[in-house]
Amino acid sequence: MDLAAYISPIGTIIVITFLAWKEYRSGTKMISSEVITNYEALDKQQKSIIAEQEKKFNEEMHRIELSFTEKIAHLEGVVREKDTQLKTLTEILTNRNPELQNILIEVRDFMKTLVDSTIFQNEVLSSVKRRDKEIDEHTEKGTGKPIRR
Repeated sequence: MDLAAYISPIGTIIVITFLAWKEYRSGTKMISSEVITNYEALDKQQKSIIAEQEKKFNEEMHRIELSFTEKIAHLEGVVREKDTQLKTLTEILTNRNPELQNILIEVRDFMKTLVDSTIFQNEVLSSVKRRDKEIDEHTEKGTGKPIRR
């Protein structure tokens, strides 16, 4: 038996196996490198989208907060004006005049409507203030889903 006849095919198989293994390893490294690069690019893209959306969200929340603040200030002004009118009308009623009886009946009805309106507005205002306080508490504690930052 010729030893060279056996070594040559075995050597060829070993060399082919080694080259195939080397090609497989370099291909795997190249593919994993491409996957990592793609994921990094996708991560950067998503972070920029998230930052942009967060900025838009914060701007919208600020606009809404200003709108609520404006409406609350308006309601507080209306309530103060109603209180002033009630005080003025009460002072008028304390100086009763027999000639003003018909006017007093109308004033009484008006005041009842005014008081009912004031009570309703005070309830709305207190619920808005309570809601703002809860939002502020949750924001400070970091609980819930706060709309202010």
